[in-house]
Amino acid sequence: MKADCSSDLSSHFSTSYMQPGLDQLRKASEFAVNITPLSVFSPQNEMLEEGHEYAVMLYTWRSCSRAIPQVKCNEQPNRVEIYEKTVEVLEPEVTKLMKFMYFQRKAIERFCGEVKRLCHAERRKDFVSEAYLLTLGKFINMFAVLDELKNMKCSVKNDHSAYKRAAQFLRKMADPQSIQESQNLSMFLANHNRITQVCVCVRMLCSSSNSVYISLCSSSISPQYNLCEQMVQIRDDHIRFISELARYSNSEVVTGSGLDSHKSDEEYRELFDLALRGLQLLSKWSTHVMEVYSWKLVHPTDKFCNKDCPGTAEEYERATRYNYTSEEKFALVEVIAMIKGLQVLMGRMESVFNQAIRNTIYAALQDFAQMTLREPLRQAVRKKKNVLIRYQTACTHSCSTVNIFQAREPLKRYLFGHIQTSKISGSHRPVTSSLRGSSVLHSLPALQHCCDLSQLWFREFFLELTMGRRIQFPIEMSMPWILTDHILETKEPSMMEYVLYPLDLYNDSGYYALTKFKKQFLYDEIEAEVNLCFDQFVYKLADQIFAYYKAMSGSVLLDKRFRAECKNYGVIIPYPPSNRYETLLKQRHVQLLGRSIDLNRLVTQRISAAMYKSLDQAISRFESEDLTSIVVRTPGQGNTVYCGLNLPTHHTTNTPSHSHVPMMKITVCVYIVHIVCVCVYIVCVCVYSVCVYIVCSQEEVCDLLHAAPFQNILPRVYIKEGERLEVRMKRLEAKYAPLHLVPLIERLGTPQQIAIAREGDLLTKERLCCGLSMFEVILTRIRSFLQDAVWRGPPPTNGVMHVDECMEFHRLWSAMQFVYCIPVGTHEFTAEQCFGDGLNWAGCSIIVLLGQQRRFDLFDFCYHLLKVQRQDGKDEIIKNVPLKKMADRIRKYQILNNEIFAILNKYMKAVETDSSTVEHVRCFQPPIHQSLATTC
Repeated sequence: MKADCSSDLSSHFSTSYMQPGLDQLRKASEFAVNITPLSVFSPQNEMLEEGHEYAVMLYTWRSCSRAIPQVKCNEQPNRVEIYEKTVEVLEPEVTKLMKFMYFQRKAIERFCGEVKRLCHAERRKDFVSEAYLLTLGKFINMFAVLDELKNMKCSVKNDHSAYKRAAQFLRKMADPQSIQESQNLSMFLANHNRITQVCVCVRMLCSSSNSVYISLCSSSISPQYNLCEQMVQIRDDHIRFISELARYSNSEVVTGSGLDSHKSDEEYRELFDLALRGLQLLSKWSTHVMEVYSWKLVHPTDKFCNKDCPGTAEEYERATRYNYTSEEKFALVEVIAMIKGLQVLMGRMESVFNQAIRNTIYAALQDFAQMTLREPLRQAVRKKKNVLIRYQTACTHSCSTVNIFQAREPLKRYLFGHIQTSKISGSHRPVTSSLRGSSVLHSLPALQHCCDLSQLWFREFFLELTMGRRIQFPIEMSMPWILTDHILETKEPSMMEYVLYPLDLYNDSGYYALTKFKKQFLYDEIEAEVNLCFDQFVYKLADQIFAYYKAMSGSVLLDKRFRAECKNYGVIIPYPPSNRYETLLKQRHVQLLGRSIDLNRLVTQRISAAMYKSLDQAISRFESEDLTSIVVRTPGQGNTVYCGLNLPTHHTTNTPSHSHVPMMKITVCVYIVHIVCVCVYIVCVCVYSVCVYIVCSQEEVCDLLHAAPFQNILPRVYIKEGERLEVRMKRLEAKYAPLHLVPLIERLGTPQQIAIAREGDLLTKERLCCGLSMFEVILTRIRSFLQDAVWRGPPPTNGVMHVDECMEFHRLWSAMQFVYCIPVGTHEFTAEQCFGDGLNWAGCSIIVLLGQQRRFDLFDFCYHLLKVQRQDGKDEIIKNVPLKKMADRIRKYQILNNEIFAILNKYMKAVETDSSTVEHVRCFQPPIHQSLATTC
């Protein structure tokens, strides 16, 4: 038996068939048949539960003797202490083995007694309950599994041998009874395959079955274990069921229209069938997954079947890591995603399903008891038979496991004993339905059981094969991580949204380890592996996302002309294939072993670290290169000037004279660098201060509204016609007078408290009157920087304005704006595409702070061109510049400038003082031409 036996424990030891209370058993015993009273099931089920506990004990047994230091020789001085510690550690474990031996004897005696009573000659004509026969079958299965687990665990025998050796040295087993028990336990553990090999009766196969035997033992893979061939049917079933479930979910859960409304029996029956079909599909898909997994464990690969498998690979590694193809891994992930997704959807409709299940079962029992059994009941009364009367009485009670058993067992005895075979088929239908009802009634545990895939992690059998060389296998051999890592490594877009579903297998394993196995050390091992796997998962996912979007941004910024030229030469530069990372980045509540994890936050942290690292590398490379790397060609065929680096002065002072740049060019370059730096600074400061001002203003208003009742600041109230406002306000003030803190503290407080209260009241009232706007402060600060004459120029010679000279900033900005408004080519970027609205904000802010807005509006080149184009309406191309397109761009810039001027003037009015707002108007004579002046 190579397969991991843990996959059989949950199915072989499901003892939840019948566990009613003692009062229910006494109540139901009157309906039982002679040979199988309900009181028999309780001790049998208790024994099955105890057998399940011993099966768990054997399966999860870890060798303790390997961890204990061994005595190397008889002359070792501390050998007595070692033997004492050995006995102290192993004695509780050996006691468990002794109890297990006694339990198996007791269970065998109980089983043999039941079989003898069942095979008695006088009992052959009695009706035997199907539940009773199933219980006996569970006993046989329990014996086989316990015997196989005992054979599988060599560590059990090693621990017993170590304990026996130490106990004999310390003379712990001196009495004959202890020696005999130890001998019996040794023989019990040493006797292998007692059930499967010791056969009293052997049925020989006929000669014609040899070919069948050969075909069954062949190495070909059965379609039952080939999940890829079944994926078409599984996808079709999933789509159909999800579509039907969504129709009910939208009406029952999402809109809430059907939660309290009364439904007909047909509607309840449809919901019952839907729940039953969902459980059947989940059970079927889970069985497919476990069959494939079990088949792979029994048939591990080798280096001849798989070239990637090394010859030194371990048994478990050959069964998991190298035993699945890429298609099989994707199929497993897809089926697991279907199971887990459908489990969530059905869990949301649990309350709806429970109500429908109970109504359907009750209606079916009543219809059968009152309609189908009407005629047989009359015959039973006429013949004085009370079986059907008791059945009808049982149907009147509410639905429970006991009532279903009461209704099923007497009816089956009556059907098969008193009614003709031709009349059984119609009456047998509710009996078959009742078998399903006992499981469907407990929908939530049944749903959990159908979706349990915890056995994909447990590997105790293969750990036993390592003989202590492995405490636990690495994550590369763990099935949940194998499936998760395969999605990350292949980067398959269609499977990227399923990457979290394999990690949900750890939730199943942890739940099974705590609730079924009840072993803390197994949960600790699962938790340790989850911590390691999730760290690796976040690291790989963040690295992939960062690399993907970096490649995508590079492809977007790559010059289209360059891409087209490469294509002409036969070199195709493809765009990165799209991937579905958006869904993963939205996950903020990933449930893993009871913890809610913000995946978005973890990925963001790692991507931010990668971004900082990339920026550091870019800056380091930039600083390490020569001066020619300052100007870099962009895809828009423009110059991007990198500024802000404090270059040392020796680059210009210590260079030879022949290498100096001409004065005009270096002056223009330095001026452009300075202008761009100032624009970037002004834009950042202005936009940031406006945002902060908006947020702070909202908080200030909220604080003032909360503090208003405590400062006697009351809103004006609505009054009726003929009512006086002063009277209403006085009433309102009297109502809120106990809340006015300052008079209360002045009347009852100490002088120090009074001073603090007055200061706080004054500060609260004057908070919005103290110039708390950060934007106004920033504008005032920038205005102080612009007092230099370089920005304003010398006074005009004519006393009015400069005509031929360009001494003011608004004239320079007009020239720059004229260049920005020129339409660009097909493969070039506009100024707003490169810089957004930042340049407009910077230029307009400086113009307003210098007081040159009106002169800018009057003398701007672009505005003058726009006025002329509106008058003549020309649409020509002059010097490769289309006038109509340029006029449209100028109009957009004009609208944007006006909006910026309006915002700035709104805040600047609060900054300006009364003296600065007074405008001195002077009248000048119009200019006179020289020829006219001489004649005059």
